Amino acid sequence: MTDKQQNLNLSDIGKWISDFLQDPIIFRIFLPVFLLVLGWILKSYYDKYYGIRPKLFLKLSNPLYGQKLLGLEVGHILTWRYEAELKNNSKFDAYNIKLFELEAEDIIINNVAELKYVFKENNHLSSNNLMQFEIKKQIEVDADVLIQSRVENGIKYIIPGLKIPEPQNALKPEVLENIKLVVKFENEKGKKFYIKFTKQNGKETSKIKTIRPFWFNKVLK
Repeated sequence: MTDKQQNLNLSDIGKWISDFLQDPIIFRIFLPVFLLVLGWILKSYYDKYYGIRPKLFLKLSNPLYGQKLLGLEVGHILTWRYEAELKNNSKFDAYNIKLFELEAEDIIINNVAELKYVFKENNHLSSNNLMQFEIKKQIEVDADVLIQSRVENGIKYIIPGLKIPEPQNALKPEVLENIKLVVKFENEKGKKFYIKFTKQNGKETSKIKTIRPFWFNKVLK
């Protein structure tokens, strides 16, 4: 193809495009339809990722302490129980809510079986409502840790009172000084959100992420 023929073809194409754009049908029918479809696509994208955004907030109480005697020769189970509230402070419902804990030197949540009934499949939290549950941390200690006793003539006598005063503080697991939890949930479009919750020395902080954060790979499942 010669340069003259190529220039002629380009000229024909340019003329065809010019005539096409000048056709009133384009502006009356096709252009409005195109803009309508484009607007629908942009709105759907905005609603999914930004507009429809439930706002969940997790709050833990101060620990409530309890101890259970397993036997005078066995020991105790010590429990630190946190009353938890997950509140939806928005006009949008949240779906498929799940609770995790971040990896640490010790496990925090010992009542996982109980929480499965709270965070069951296809659960949801309606707007301006709250979900209440408990998080329990338990440890088992030997009998001689808390039980006072003395031996006389080969007979062991139990002495009233605890060997350690205020065991809820003295024996409190170190991991409870820096609790790290993760809440994962979705909006009605299936967009996932993540909350990193921290309770350190009584102070609570929450960070919300709209994309899967790197620290989500470190949750216990």
